[in-house]
Amino acid sequence: MRKLSKATLALATELEEHAAQQHFDALPPLLAALGASGEPPALAVLLPYLLASPPSTALAARQAAGALLATTPQAELGWLEQEIRSRSRRDAYYHRQPPASAASEWRGLTAAALKRHAREPGGAALLQVSSFHDSGFVREAAIYAMDADQSGDELPYLLLRLNDWVPVIHHAARGAIERRLAPDHARHFLTSIALCQRLAEQRRNALGPLHEKIQALLRSPAAAPARLQAEGSPDRHVRRAAFLLSAESPSTDDAALRELLLRALGSGDLWVRIWATRTARTRLYGPALRETLGQARGDRSVPVRREALLGFVEEFPELRRSLLDPCASLREMVRYYLRKKANLDFAAIYRQEL
Repeated sequence: MRKLSKATLALATELEEHAAQQHFDALPPLLAALGASGEPPALAVLLPYLLASPPSTALAARQAAGALLATTPQAELGWLEQEIRSRSRRDAYYHRQPPASAASEWRGLTAAALKRHAREPGGAALLQVSSFHDSGFVREAAIYAMDADQSGDELPYLLLRLNDWVPVIHHAARGAIERRLAPDHARHFLTSIALCQRLAEQRRNALGPLHEKIQALLRSPAAAPARLQAEGSPDRHVRRAAFLLSAESPSTDDAALRELLLRALGSGDLWVRIWATRTARTRLYGPALRETLGQARGDRSVPVRREALLGFVEEFPELRRSLLDPCASLREMVRYYLRKKANLDFAAIYRQEL
């Protein structure tokens, strides 16, 4: 189980002390500080305050919850859901117990109450957290309410509910996802690619066909602008998927693939640059291949240069120039291939260069 840092745990303890003493004016700043902590487990601390009174406390808690969810990597949302549900079942919140009435109000949340509270300020964040609730009725109500939202912020939580063990919830989530299988939502699906890719691995609700529909949307020509924008995403799952999907798109001809791989070789992501070099070796030929491998050969990373040299194994002049690569292991690899092609005096070549 992941733990809160000492600083965040101190904030949680102070929050609970003020709540126990009904110092309501002190709660919003502490809730905001928890939201700014960037620690997803702090969401468990906020649960009893999402429906609290006065309304200023509830709003501060919802805003803090929204901030935490927005900074949580989507690949970790599944873990966070299990953590929240486990703690909610046991009324186990960090560090001390909040007021019993507040904790029981969250646990006893009903679908009707959620619909009412969702219309209040901060309702979007409340719906997102409620999709993790232990009550199936509450999760179902959260799905139907989020389905009306077309901003894209709701998509990760709908994707999580696709694997829900309650059939009616799964069907509600599936309907919401299928209504979003359109080019306008391609960028949202790309942003949630870590959750989309998991659908192929989940067997409970036979999600393989839906996963294929999402992949087809993301590979389509209509999704090209979304893929291009996603190439610069700070999320490694998103940017890597953007390059892979563009390479697999039926609209990507040889010229477009060359441009794509050259862009990939300019990425700061080592994985992307290695992938681009390997893809060039298998899918490009002639001048396009030489241009791409030539750029890769000057890469700052040894693995990329190694992949480029493997593409030049049949090109004697390129191999000979690579005898001067700054990496000793790459120079040895070049000598290995050159020995197969010609009887060269490597010592003489190095003396000449020196």
